[in-house]
Amino acid sequence: MRKYQSLSSQWLWIFHNMIPNTYLLVDRLVTEYGPFEKVLDVGSMQVSGGCLRGRFGNECEYVALDMRKGDNVSLILNAHDIDTKFEEGYFDLVVCFDTLEHDDKFWLSVEQMKKALKKGGILAIGVPGIRCPKHDHPHDYYRFLDEGVKTMFEGCELIWLENQDQDGEIQAFGKKL
Repeated sequence: MRKYQSLSSQWLWIFHNMIPNTYLLVDRLVTEYGPFEKVLDVGSMQVSGGCLRGRFGNECEYVALDMRKGDNVSLILNAHDIDTKFEEGYFDLVVCFDTLEHDDKFWLSVEQMKKALKKGGILAIGVPGIRCPKHDHPHDYYRFLDEGVKTMFEGCELIWLENQDQDGEIQAFGKKL
């Protein structure tokens, strides 16, 4: 097991392991299931160089939601409260990468994301596996296993799940039933 002692080495690990995999998954979603008209990016603040906005094309409505003001944030809102701003079934794609480990009640956010997703829409999630280094931003509460990620897709057809030997990110996507 690798150990990451300094903050700079933690961010280096994230940049080299998590961001490229996120880009590959998003590009796959756009190619296989797009184009998307309305995209919700939960936890969108650009912290470690990753930004998804340009990967969906200029024609879509892209909402960049985060709980704090920052680069690539168009809506400051806790994901627990998505239904206060958007009607049920509004989005055809909801993505949430590298965020749920920082959410003190991630299960509430996941339910809100599914509620905002239209029937047949795609939900894509990426979370750290159990060996991912701690990275407070501002807090770091959780690590995940495959079975836990599968429960996030209740009410969806889980199409794909990949775990990088629990040393990196677990990514999954599914279609809302």
